[in-house]
Amino acid sequence: MEGKTYYLKNFNLIDGTGSEPKANAEILITNNRIEEIGERGSIDVPSNVKTFDLEEKTLMPGLNDAHLHLHGSRDGDPRSSRFLPSWEARRAIRAAEDAKALINAGYTSCRDAGGRVALGLRDAINEGTIPGPRILAAGRPINSTYGHIGRNPLPPSFFAPDTYADGVEECIKAVRTRLREGSDFIKISTGLWGESKTYLEGGCIPSYTVKEIKAMNYEAESMGFFVMTHANGYAGIMNALEAGVFSIEHGGNHTDEKKDKEMFRTIIKNNAIWAPTTAIIWKPYEYAKKAFGWSEADIKTWNENLFQSLRTANEMGVRIASSTDYSGSGSIGGQAMGTANSFNLELLVRAGLPPMDVIV
Repeated sequence: MEGKTYYLKNFNLIDGTGSEPKANAEILITNNRIEEIGERGSIDVPSNVKTFDLEEKTLMPGLNDAHLHLHGSRDGDPRSSRFLPSWEARRAIRAAEDAKALINAGYTSCRDAGGRVALGLRDAINEGTIPGPRILAAGRPINSTYGHIGRNPLPPSFFAPDTYADGVEECIKAVRTRLREGSDFIKISTGLWGESKTYLEGGCIPSYTVKEIKAMNYEAESMGFFVMTHANGYAGIMNALEAGVFSIEHGGNHTDEKKDKEMFRTIIKNNAIWAPTTAIIWKPYEYAKKAFGWSEADIKTWNENLFQSLRTANEMGVRIASSTDYSGSGSIGGQAMGTANSFNLELLVRAGLPPMDVIV
């Protein structure tokens, strides 16, 4: 669209501010920028512009998935395949296809919450080599040695692209290394474990001390970047908030409404955001029964707790970021990229959030 002017008319407009939809709208776009927007007949349309009559369809701003992984994951990949010489190239090609699927589904931006591939993918999109959404990429996530994806006894090198850092000095160096590699923000993990059945019982444990988290957050913010944290369990979430972390991902086991409200009040006080990754946290019955051995009652309790927490957060005024945690695989990290990402929006409405709040 660079260097061209487009005139779009005869559509219903949702502007993304929470205002009611406007009928009979029109827009003038030049060089990828909206020049004018208004009701029918309000724009002085230049001659020789390309006109689109949208035939009373609805137009709205592009969607954003605030937590996904452009890993290029697929079903049936044996773990050993990551050691094949072709592995990284294959994942990059798959991720490029996933990026194309996202933009075609109306996702014009996203945050990649950790991995090697997205940094190069972001740059290839920005230079115009391939189509895709605007990507903010974390690069390699930072974990403690016995933290997220850190409890397997195999050598840490088997689990690249993760980075292990322990103690203030290592944590600071890890942040500086990520920024040197081109990360747009820093991804850490402050609360985890118990992401299967133990999670139902509130068994998540913190994986970094407040001192370590503060060091990483200070280092990032002092250079103009923010920190997002994989945070399940009350202690890991509150430690991150105490340390000033901006973006809380996943966000708790939701078995204690009092603790949920305390967490949400602190998020609001800190002007932080919550990315609940609803599409991956919500559990379909057959999947949870097969993967975790949960009973029907367990699954129902889990999903009801999640929906209640979403309603509570929205009513309290928490800034909720629409997020899926999808990675391109139907078995690890949700569904294929593209139209499936909007399932997250459906779940938010099913949880009881007003549709316009979900759009915002």
